Amino acid sequence: CLRPLDLRTIGGDCNVSIFRPFLAMAAAVCLCALACGCCCFGGRSQDSGASLKPLRKPTVSIQRGHEAVQKVAVLPFKAQSDLAGASVADLFVTEILGSHHYELVERSQIGKVLSESELTLSGLSDAKAAEVGSMMGADGVVIGTVSEYGTMTANGRTYAVVSIVARMIDSRNGKIMWSVDLAARADNPDTIPSELARQVVHEMMVELNRVLLNPQRYY
Repeated sequence: CLRPLDLRTIGGDCNVSIFRPFLAMAAAVCLCALACGCCCFGGRSQDSGASLKPLRKPTVSIQRGHEAVQKVAVLPFKAQSDLAGASVADLFVTEILGSHHYELVERSQIGKVLSESELTLSGLSDAKAAEVGSMMGADGVVIGTVSEYGTMTANGRTYAVVSIVARMIDSRNGKIMWSVDLAARADNPDTIPSELARQVVHEMMVELNRVLLNPQRYY
């Protein structure tokens, strides 16, 4: 049978059984191709973005009276390095600007007040942060701690890990008006800590803003 294979007329003088092995092989190839396509396009992202694996969802605590705080100063966070602490603070500045929830004190004004008072930028106590906020004319001060900003090894691969705690201090009385924290590990080993920190801060602020919009449920 040398005629081209016509599946509509097969079964005449050509015996279909001789084609079954080839049909089975073709079906197997198609299934394999589909499986590969699923792996490439339906599974893990091919880009090197900060795929986030939260160790838990952001935890938010909020106190009555937080509505009185309209203008805030974001100070560098306490971290193992000044660069990490300043970088995380900058991420919070960006997120707060995007949320339009608070007016921000200019960074130049923060630097001027701190230099004149001979205070260090990071690691301020809550009471001292409130004092600095008052000197800047801010209703509140956002400070925090970066307890993890590096990498860990799992199953022979290295992943970025970040853990951040942020809180807002009322400049009038030194009380904590809200706090939010999150620890996370990157899914993608190509993700660097700074990329993961950006997404961690974003997730923290998304949850915080959700609570701020309906605080009565969380008092």
